[in-house]
Amino acid sequence: MIRVKNKVICHYFKTLLEYTISEKRRFKYLGPTPYYVSRRDKINKELVTIDPNSVQKHVPGRIRKAMQPFGYAYDGRWDKTCRDFSDRYKVRSIKAHFEDGVPWKETEYFKNRSNKIEENGSWRGCQTSQELVKYLRTLDELYEQLATEGYMSQKELLNERPEETKARQNDGDSVIENEIRVAINRNDQYVWMGYGQHRLAISQLLGLNKVCVWVIAIHTKSSYY
Repeated sequence: MIRVKNKVICHYFKTLLEYTISEKRRFKYLGPTPYYVSRRDKINKELVTIDPNSVQKHVPGRIRKAMQPFGYAYDGRWDKTCRDFSDRYKVRSIKAHFEDGVPWKETEYFKNRSNKIEENGSWRGCQTSQELVKYLRTLDELYEQLATEGYMSQKELLNERPEETKARQNDGDSVIENEIRVAINRNDQYVWMGYGQHRLAISQLLGLNKVCVWVIAIHTKSSYY
């Protein structure tokens, strides 16, 4: 009996230590699934229209990776790891460029991706600084498009301008799946889960009242579950 109690106590302190370390590492593996994530029931992924400004948080990349494949309800602390969407370097750069007039070459976005090109030789087809600037200038076109036409779903864009839409596809396995992805946390709030970061950030800056999103995960404590 004493041995059992000792094992329980040891396990408790081991878990507590691993949790403390995980705050620095984002998550800690405890067995086959990460500490923050426990997959439950399969759900139907839904395409819905929401207010872009209702998305204020994002799930960190490592946690998103641990939640794959998507399309499930999850319990655990994954939604407690969320951070401010506005504090992502790409989002900060987009705001600096469009609101403060900072040239693309002076943004964090450019500096970060330039380093990536130096390390790996290329990023999204860009192999030089000039090509990277050209890529970033496509966001100026996206801004103007959203400002004048509003937000259109990938399906709508595919029907209206198929070649351009296919050329811009760089996230989903198909154009239709290339929508902004969100999850619903325990407080029934939308949190960003990947894809369409530029579209979401620009839609927020422009004050648009709707964007199309895939709901690909939900917390088991959400009232929508």
